[in-house]
Amino acid sequence: IKLPKGSGNQSSMGDGYVTSGKADGYYYVDLDLPSGTKWATCNVGSNLVAGPGYFFAWGETIRKSEYSKESYTLNIYDLPDTIYHTEYDAATINWGSKWATPTKEHWEELLRWANWTYTSYNDIKGWKISGPNGNSIFLPAVGSSVCPKGFLHYLSSSRSSSSELVRG
Repeated sequence: IKLPKGSGNQSSMGDGYVTSGKADGYYYVDLDLPSGTKWATCNVGSNLVAGPGYFFAWGETIRKSEYSKESYTLNIYDLPDTIYHTEYDAATINWGSKWATPTKEHWEELLRWANWTYTSYNDIKGWKISGPNGNSIFLPAVGSSVCPKGFLHYLSSSRSSSSELVRG
């Protein structure tokens, strides 16, 4: 989410997590990153810090019970190189126009400027990511694409030979 610097008032979610404001009905946190990008306090489909949320195939905006080549409803080669803020962006379609699935550049900025700590939150393992100002988000390591201990896969909205974040 991209909002003007300093927008929103900070409030506590408990356990060291805070919100900086709300957009289209969902909370975000300002990690004080150079781009000014604000990050959601939870995944699409959840309202909990460590909630897994919904899983989406790249470019699809509706969750489903099975994810395989056979169940993929789109021709990936017909999609744009980035689905950021398009009709193919699950965050934009499910949460509103102020939200978008992070681009590869957003993930790279988070990797470069934030402190990553592998930990647990309410018995869910994942990464606590703290920005330069000390505010944090939590990325739960849940779902079918969970990697070995300490690794994490999250899709970006950018097409590439490897459009997911892999942290370990």
